[in-house]
Order: sequence, then structure tokens, then C-alpha cells
Amino acid sequence: MATKSNLSPKLFGRFFGTAKVRSQRRYPWWAWALVALCAPVAVFGPSKLFITTTASLPYRIWYRAEVPAAADLKVGHYLAYRKAHPWTDSENPALMVKAIGCLPGQALRIDRGSYYCNDTWLGEALREDSKGNILSPSTFEGIIESGHYFMVGAHPRAWDSKYYGLLKYEEFELYVSPIF
Repeated sequence: MATKSNLSPKLFGRFFGTAKVRSQRRYPWWAWALVALCAPVAVFGPSKLFITTTASLPYRIWYRAEVPAAADLKVGHYLAYRKAHPWTDSENPALMVKAIGCLPGQALRIDRGSYYCNDTWLGEALREDSKGNILSPSTFEGIIESGHYFMVGAHPRAWDSKYYGLLKYEEFELYVSPIF
């Protein structure tokens, strides 16, 4: 005598392929479009995203890319580089992101602690940090040589070229574009 299975035909069919089961749920076209747009970001995004936590920049999430040729760099481009910072371990320089404030061939001048590039104000160097430590501002003035850049942060207390001077093109590690 044959015994009847307690498994329903749909459940049995899902595991053993004898019953055709069709999904009852359909997704709207825009849901599939959203998945298609987000999938590459989820797969390739983590290697191309760069996150900063400092208040010296107006953005927090960046898209990172190779540093362009020196001739393609413009004022306002953001670049990442390593520089010793007075509040971090000097053996492991911090990776910083700053904007180019002054390019090779442009004139950098200092007037009573304020820095100017071709008469465009870049910021003012502070004499001491927020804890009262004495700061030594950069004293370079004149035409910036080829392959050198003056970097600036957006915050008045940003640790930038006002303190450590010009950077060489070879010091740039990444070109970053703001996302958010």
C-alpha cells in the first residue's frame, strides 16, 4: 500500500524540482534600475572611496583616482599626501587631503600673517595652536617653482602649507574628488 507524503507539492517541488513554483512577488522597474546602479558601487566602490574625519575640509566622502599630470592640476583640485603633523606620531606621517591654493609660476606673498596667491587671499597663519603651542609659519614668498604647490585647508586652523611650506608633485599620492 502506498503512503502519501506529508510534504505539499509546492514545497516538495521547490527542493526536488517536480512542481513548478512561480514567484508571487513582482518588483517595479525602478527597483531593478536602482539595483543595477548600486551594484557596481557596492562591488567596486570600497576601493575607490576615501573618507576623511577632519574639520579642515568641507567634504567627508571622496572618490579617489590617480594623480593627474602636473600640467593638468588646477587651483582648487584636492590631493592626498603624507606629511608629519605636530599632533600625530612623527614616524607615521598622516595622510592629508588639501586643495591646491597656488600653482607653479604663480606669486605667493605674505602680508602680516596672511597668505596670498596672485592677490587671492588663501588664509592666515596662526601664531599658536588651540592648546597654546607655538607654531612656526612658512616664510616662503615669491614665484613658485615648477613642480611645487601651496596647499590649503578650508578651516582656519587647518594644518597646511602655511606651516610646512610648499609640496613637491612627487609627494602627491591620490587625486580625490568630493562626493558628499
